[in-house]
Amino acid sequence: MRIATWNINGLRARLDYVFHWLDSRRPDLVGLQELKMHEDLFPHAEFRARGYRAAVHASKAWNGVSILSREPATILQSGLPGQEHLGTRLVSARVTGVTFITVYCPNGKHVGHDDFPRKLFWFDALLSYLEERHQVSESLVLCGDFNICPTPLDTWNEEELGGKIFHTDEERTRFRRLLDWGLVDLYRERFPQERKFSWWDYRYGAFHRNRGLRIDFLLSTPALAKRLRRVEIDRDYRKKKEGMTASDHCPVVADLGAAVSLPPILWASANEGNRAIRKSPFRTGERRFPSRRFFGHRRTRGTGRLGNRPSEQGSGGFPTADSLGIGERRGPGD
Repeated sequence: MRIATWNINGLRARLDYVFHWLDSRRPDLVGLQELKMHEDLFPHAEFRARGYRAAVHASKAWNGVSILSREPATILQSGLPGQEHLGTRLVSARVTGVTFITVYCPNGKHVGHDDFPRKLFWFDALLSYLEERHQVSESLVLCGDFNICPTPLDTWNEEELGGKIFHTDEERTRFRRLLDWGLVDLYRERFPQERKFSWWDYRYGAFHRNRGLRIDFLLSTPALAKRLRRVEIDRDYRKKKEGMTASDHCPVVADLGAAVSLPPILWASANEGNRAIRKSPFRTGERRFPSRRFFGHRRTRGTGRLGNRPSEQGSGGFPTADSLGIGERRGPGD
């Protein structure tokens, strides 16, 4: 199962760009944020033509969230209870045994603004919602734009920005409480020391100078975290595509394996892709994967190493649908 989160910064302005990404990456479950359109205007037919159903909670001009799914979804919640006055910022659904929640958390503007304590209260309400409605034991994903840099590793300039909005102790404490409840930051689980970002200002050449922030997250309960096979910040989709302008955020994407008992797997980063090594439960030492396709990699003949097969890779290091053996997918009505 491929899951993803993405703040698209306006669906009307980004619709064809989103379709480009969907056709390339072929995710199964996606949380979209900042739709900036009323839910009555959501283009359900266009998404359905590409094989996606959509659960939408949105309002005119600002905010708005949606869940795209290939399989039927049962909506569980639209809006964070008690926080509706801050806009359409949460939707959750049950899809193929997974509780999928996507959020667009308040920005807060700056620490002296009235919106800053409102942001903190919103996060308190989010934690209460999880504690009252869900269990850590279930298969649950909480994803979205959190508007928080949890650690100095998640910002391009902690020295200058520390203590300012997104970088305050109060915000970071709220994020840690979500992890303390039992959620796992999937990207940080796989890459504990990587400094990569998911948002860059449109101005000042920030993207090309890599002056960004990591504020978009895929969080999950342990039941799903142990199924993690691959996770990446899809930086390639912060670039222009065929003349289309990207969002100021890029997607975060993860591949989850089947819910079966498997030997422990260790992952390491290899250039733009991932190299997988499996520890044998039957003998000491390392045993490489056999020579077969696995997330767009193959074993390099005579070396015992896994190498990339460029013809099977999508841009940004992700395997294409063809390399994964997905082939053509039929729409929900087929």
